[in-house]
Amino acid sequence: MTILVLHGTTLWRAHQIILNGPNPSYVEPFDTMPSLGFCVALEMTDYALGSPEFYARSKASIFPSEGGPVILELEIDEKILRLSETEAHDYQFERGHGIEELLDVWHNIPKRIRVLAQGRL
Repeated sequence: MTILVLHGTTLWRAHQIILNGPNPSYVEPFDTMPSLGFCVALEMTDYALGSPEFYARSKASIFPSEGGPVILELEIDEKILRLSETEAHDYQFERGHGIEELLDVWHNIPKRIRVLAQGRL
C-alpha cells in the first residue's frame, strides 16, 4: 500500500528532486552543513513542526529566483515510509533510516508538483 506524503520546497528544487531523488548530503546555499535527510509529512490540518506549505513558502522567500513555493506530492510504500517515521508524525529519511530504500525505488514512485499561489507566510 502506498501513502501520499508532502514535501514543501521551491519549483526548481522540486524538479531537481524528481530528476535525481532526494540528496541527503545537500548543502543549502550560504550554509556549511548538509541537510542530513529528506523530510515529508502526511496531509493533515495540524503540524507539530510546521506544514509543508509553510516550508515551501519559507524556502521561496529565502530563494526568490527558484520559481516560487510548491508542494511535491509523493506516493511512498508504507513499509519504506515507516523506516523514517519520527515522534512528530512526520518522516525524516536519513542514512540508516529509509533513505537508501527510498532511493532504490525512486524511479517507481509517483510524483506530482502542486504549485502554491504566491503569498505571505
